[in-house]
Amino acid sequence: MDQDESAGLSAIADRAVAETLSSSAIFAYQRYIRSGGGNDINMAVDLARLSVQKTSNGEKSLPDRLNNLGVMLEGRYKRTGQNADLEEAIRVAQRAVVSTEDHTKRATCLNNLGSKLGQYYSKMGNLADLEEAIRKIREAIDTTSANHPHHADFLHNLGNELSRRYERTGEIADLEEAIQKTRQAVDSTPENHLDRSISLNSLGNRLFLRYKRKGQITDLEDAIHLAQQAVDITPEGHPEHVARLESLGLKLEYRYEQFGEMKDLDQAIKVTEQAMNSLPQDHPFRLVFLSNLGNKLGRRYERTRDEPELEKAIKLIRQAVGCAAEDNPFRSNYLNNLGKLLGQRYLRTEELADLKEAIERTRQSVTLTATGHPDHAKRLSNLANKLFLLNQRTKDMGDLDDAINAAQQAVDSTPRDHPDLAGRLNNLGVKLEARYMQGASTADLERASEALHNAWNCLTAVPLTRVKAAARCLKLLATQEKFELAAKLGKEIIDLLPSIQTNLLDRKDQQFAVSTFTGVATDLCACLLELNMPDDALRYLEHGRACIIGQLIDRRRDISSLARKDHTIAQRYQNLLSEINTPLRDVEPSAAGAQVLKRRREHVAEMDECIRQIRSIEGFEHFMLGQSIAEMQECASEGSIILVNITPFRSDAIIVSRTAIKTVSLPKLSTADTTAWLSGLRDELPRTQPEMKVDEYRSWSFAKCASRNAKLLRVTKKDNNRLSRFLARLWSECVCLVLEELGCGNPSPGQELPRVWWIGTGLASSLPFHAAADSSMGPTCNTLSRVISSYTPTIKALRHARTREATRVEKHSVLLVAMPKTPGYNDLPAVYAEESAIRAAIRDLHPIEPLMHPSKSAVLAKLANHSLIHFACHGSSDLTDSSGSYLALQGRSDSAPEKLTVQEVLETNLGNAWLAYLSACSTAENKVLELVDEDLHLASSFQAAGFRHVVASMWPSNDAICAQVASIFYQGLVTKDGIQGDDRAVAASLHAAVWNIRLKNIERPYLWAQYIHFGA
Repeated sequence: MDQDESAGLSAIADRAVAETLSSSAIFAYQRYIRSGGGNDINMAVDLARLSVQKTSNGEKSLPDRLNNLGVMLEGRYKRTGQNADLEEAIRVAQRAVVSTEDHTKRATCLNNLGSKLGQYYSKMGNLADLEEAIRKIREAIDTTSANHPHHADFLHNLGNELSRRYERTGEIADLEEAIQKTRQAVDSTPENHLDRSISLNSLGNRLFLRYKRKGQITDLEDAIHLAQQAVDITPEGHPEHVARLESLGLKLEYRYEQFGEMKDLDQAIKVTEQAMNSLPQDHPFRLVFLSNLGNKLGRRYERTRDEPELEKAIKLIRQAVGCAAEDNPFRSNYLNNLGKLLGQRYLRTEELADLKEAIERTRQSVTLTATGHPDHAKRLSNLANKLFLLNQRTKDMGDLDDAINAAQQAVDSTPRDHPDLAGRLNNLGVKLEARYMQGASTADLERASEALHNAWNCLTAVPLTRVKAAARCLKLLATQEKFELAAKLGKEIIDLLPSIQTNLLDRKDQQFAVSTFTGVATDLCACLLELNMPDDALRYLEHGRACIIGQLIDRRRDISSLARKDHTIAQRYQNLLSEINTPLRDVEPSAAGAQVLKRRREHVAEMDECIRQIRSIEGFEHFMLGQSIAEMQECASEGSIILVNITPFRSDAIIVSRTAIKTVSLPKLSTADTTAWLSGLRDELPRTQPEMKVDEYRSWSFAKCASRNAKLLRVTKKDNNRLSRFLARLWSECVCLVLEELGCGNPSPGQELPRVWWIGTGLASSLPFHAAADSSMGPTCNTLSRVISSYTPTIKALRHARTREATRVEKHSVLLVAMPKTPGYNDLPAVYAEESAIRAAIRDLHPIEPLMHPSKSAVLAKLANHSLIHFACHGSSDLTDSSGSYLALQGRSDSAPEKLTVQEVLETNLGNAWLAYLSACSTAENKVLELVDEDLHLASSFQAAGFRHVVASMWPSNDAICAQVASIFYQGLVTKDGIQGDDRAVAASLHAAVWNIRLKNIERPYLWAQYIHFGA
């Protein structure tokens, strides 16, 4: 064998070895793709590198093998984060471009090189690398036809790099082209091809970026849909599955920010946890997931105030910061997130060390973020917020000046069409207002108003952010006596309310949404009255308050007249209502759960369209648009309706009568005094703490109960004196003036007292107008001597109570729910006496079904069977969640009761409901200050559920007094012929009961002043 022949055989052998090595490398890499194993990717790289070494320059297979090696090195870089792998991948890709003469293969090599340069830019931040990446991929596209087998891949990668350049420069044209190219890539990829998941996810990412820039909700919805599709078609264990989950979680978090729907945030946290738990402990991108999960947990803490969750969030992000190298491109993000969470903890603990570290970490984040980077403005705004908190603590004006400068820089660095501009303008306005308050500079007040008003005009922003800024601006404009501008702004805010408080949200999410509007309706009312526009003031006061109850009433309105006009559309409306009213509890974050939520959104959209169609029918033009002034006046046919509005600018009463709308100025009724009194009432007073146990009280008479009042009630003489002084001021500064306008002076002997309905707005919603009294001015200088008082959350709620066909009960029956013993609570021995008194009053005139120590399910099963429901039990008003206030019933254990909550009552719709008597603590009390405009408590929930009348208490009650009030009430309500069916009898019976208890306890108003009547 000669030398040439030997060399030839050696070359053939090398080619065979190289081919085998290449095939083995591809097999190992595919196994890695399926399993994500670290050994597989290492083996693939080693075999591919050997294959290249065994391949001679000039061989046709060299470009392919170089490409394969580059892809595998890039894959290992994504797993390990080692720069050496990416740098070698780039060198290999460059060699592949040089070594190929076939223009078709050269395009593939150019594309691969561009992709790796883009990755290198993401790591090192050198813009020249990104520009080169875009040029290479454009060249690949320009030199091939649309029929090229990898054309879709080229389009996708160009979209990636254009998107990266947009994130660097903010040039919207790059983002639009990125979306266009990525959409073409999706359309060019077969349905069942694995690469389709890559393009779907990338298109979702591009649309998400556009949503963040322009705020178009359709972009966000499409982005989430695409991200979910990408997750669904990417096998678990695939190296990209984790990234798909994280991408979906990020988008769900943003939708939560848009709508405030907790299901989105909960699902975002679940998929992020799933993604993080799928990563090896040493995976370089695990730090990104730690930070992102911590950030989401921090957001949930903002809603739930769950302290352990905040601590977990801080711990996760501290891990990310501690493990991130100084040159880690994500380190600035980790520092920013840590600073934000430390600021949250400072607000809870007031530990100055937390705030100082928060400022330090946020400063570091700002320093590490290049000027012009899209995140630079966000981090400046966060720094401004921390410096502002420091000023609030230290009163150092230098800190406040620094905060304002940072906030102004953040605003100046944000594009005018960016959705986050509103939040940054709001932050600036808050700080300028604070400097005005501390330094009384009119220029600061003007700048603050301008910033907040500009925030409202950012139409691409999240609506809740706009409302938050506008509500603050409204107050500042009123402070400057710019009432016309303030009124215009206030009307615009209220008009936005229906698009925020939608049928899509569950009860807690609705509460979160409407809390942003707190104070707007009352402030707007004050401005409109200043402009002498009482009709508009009344309209907007009704439209902008008690929105949750109002929406529920709208859903349950009688549509028989609509059915007579158009049976088909009435039936469609009813069917959609049934779908929307079905509670969505515990919807799993799965494909099936996503489908359920998607269908709910579709039903809500269909309902909006159905309502628009109904309004096109003659006679239904104002369907669900609120009552007219004339309709509100019709509700005053049985007596005047009095709305009391208290604001820092002015306080007034609006009197609605059958014939007129009048206003009474209340110049001395101040927010400061009202707030001080309400703050004193916030301490929980138990219904009773008896010295004896229940078994010793079973045969008590009322005489015995009455003799033990002083021992049973834990309220001091000082407390009662303080309340008496407040009731005296409430009489002289409010109620007396209103009753004089109504002509309700000293009544003649035997004269029938007129009825009135009280509606307190905002802070006034907790005021006991019916108990106002100043004994020093005379024996009839009190509300009880002049009128019979009732309450209602809104005029709409009063109309609802009166117009329900089902409330005209022909034959009454009584459900008596008694809880003398309650797991986890003190005993209520007087409940036995209360039960006996009710039986004695009703006798055998009506059937009574007793439920002694019932479970919640037992009570709910019986509610619809009776017209009169009497609860004698413990009640509680929740401090943070109005819909969580409850009546305590028998639990499954001896340590905790079952809770019949406001939310569960609201979900009932009772056809036979007439009277709900809630003989329990705090059943007409709302302790959540952010929801003072909602009037959401047990009494209003029973009214919305269908009860024509509700008897409740405004604060904690004494056990024995509860029993006495109930006894006198039923003695008055029940005659020899049975329960009096007229509305006046219910209110008059409670009035008589409170009057009688007051006569014996005038100096102890905490015993009697809390009992009130709601409804018709």
